[in-house]
Amino acid sequence: MIKLVCKQCKKSFFVSPSRINKIKCCSKKCSNICKKETMKGKNNPFYGKKHSNGTKRKNSIAHIGQKAWNKGKTGIHSKETINKLRKIMLDKPIEKRPSWKGGRRKEKGYIFIYSPNHPNKTANNCVGEHRLVMEKHLKRFLTRKEVVHHINGKKDDNRLQNLKLFSNNSSHMFFHSKNGDIKGRPKKKR
Repeated sequence: MIKLVCKQCKKSFFVSPSRINKIKCCSKKCSNICKKETMKGKNNPFYGKKHSNGTKRKNSIAHIGQKAWNKGKTGIHSKETINKLRKIMLDKPIEKRPSWKGGRRKEKGYIFIYSPNHPNKTANNCVGEHRLVMEKHLKRFLTRKEVVHHINGKKDDNRLQNLKLFSNNSSHMFFHSKNGDIKGRPKKKR
């Protein structure tokens, strides 16, 4: 162990030989005070120096002397090339794009299927798979008010045996309250 004197409070303390070049203060508290004082005003090694873009540096304590992770990595392609690639990609039909995954996606536990010609499609041209299964069984389109309920509570289990149709959301909520499975609500007695 080697004896050193704290740069801040002038107390003596001991360090191992491997840490002699790293430690200048006796405690974290002294170290923080020392850092704040060296970064103030003209003691800051970057005080008055300019950024690579020509603007004057402000006195900032964070990451002094470190190179930014993205310095010099502004992009592989120019803006014109990126715009050309976007235009080419948007001209392709959605089924031909590299991000196409067969038209199935999962959102909030439900499975949605891409169907742009459906009368009750969402804003991104999708319809819930549970609604499509029920429509196929009934051989008609569901109205917007009709609700398809998953009996076992698993939103991605879209077997016909697991689905139940309600005429509106009110009757659906009544079903839940009768069974006592709405979060934070007591079971209704009727």
